[in-house]
Amino acid sequence: MTDLSQGNISVYLRGKHVSEKVRNLIYLWNLKCRSNPERLMKFMNIIDEKEFFEDFFHIYPHPNWEKRELIAEACNIRLSTFVGRKLSKKETVTPRSIEKWFLNTRQQRGKTSLEKEYNEEFEEFS
Repeated sequence: MTDLSQGNISVYLRGKHVSEKVRNLIYLWNLKCRSNPERLMKFMNIIDEKEFFEDFFHIYPHPNWEKRELIAEACNIRLSTFVGRKLSKKETVTPRSIEKWFLNTRQQRGKTSLEKEYNEEFEEFS
């Protein structure tokens, strides 16, 4: 399934034409996920890591390295408990991924607060 890329999936989900090979790869991936519900749940983000990160974000919006390690460890424990086995190296949450998520969240919240301020100022002039 090396030919199945996010780009191919995006084109398929937008309803645009994709080759029969890509359609077959998506179908095989779907069958594989149905036979392994744990994989599908992870793909669909049923294990809600975002909510878990949000809780920490409210407490530590700018975590240092030690805090990121603790958050990653707590998240990995939660995930391994959910799936009922030890996580592979690919499945584990790293302090770096925590750092990226926190940076992106701070950036996104900054943009939304700026948009909110802009809209409020615009309404005052209207």
